[in-house]
Amino acid sequence: RQEVTQDCMAGRERSYLDESRISIERTDVHGQGPTGTAVRTHEPQFVQDTQSESEYEPWQTQARERGFRASAAIPILHDGVLYSVLNLYAAQPNAFTKPIREAIGHLGLVIGHAIHAVEQRKALLNESVREIELRNERFAQRLVGSNSDVLLSVVRTVPISDDEILHFMTV
Repeated sequence: RQEVTQDCMAGRERSYLDESRISIERTDVHGQGPTGTAVRTHEPQFVQDTQSESEYEPWQTQARERGFRASAAIPILHDGVLYSVLNLYAAQPNAFTKPIREAIGHLGLVIGHAIHAVEQRKALLNESVREIELRNERFAQRLVGSNSDVLLSVVRTVPISDDEILHFMTV
């Protein structure tokens, strides 16, 4: 079972998130709320009234006890890569008006861009060097039509998802 874990929190006491089970599985009732949906869809999710909207039912008691009446789950993204989800809570129902939804939805993209920039900077400043040698005679024959050696040099490496890397190479 795939569940969401909290990384950091500001504002109210931690116990709300400690007491809340959140899944990313669509078939799990704990995955049908704003956070699980934001993880799956990469789209901001808003609950305008935590006490009346059915997808928020698993967390209604904890939210009521803490005075949370509206909830937002904002995916932190860059180029389709999900880094995290930012959750915001409001004391009033219908707190997330259209201009606020647009602004905090954009905030997720800005934060994602900043995280990506920091990761790229770390990668560029990393002192380690890795050399990989690959041999594929059929690939080489396709490139040059013979069995002669072919030298491939990586010009640039770009992560395109959590488990995929795109290499730009010269032959």
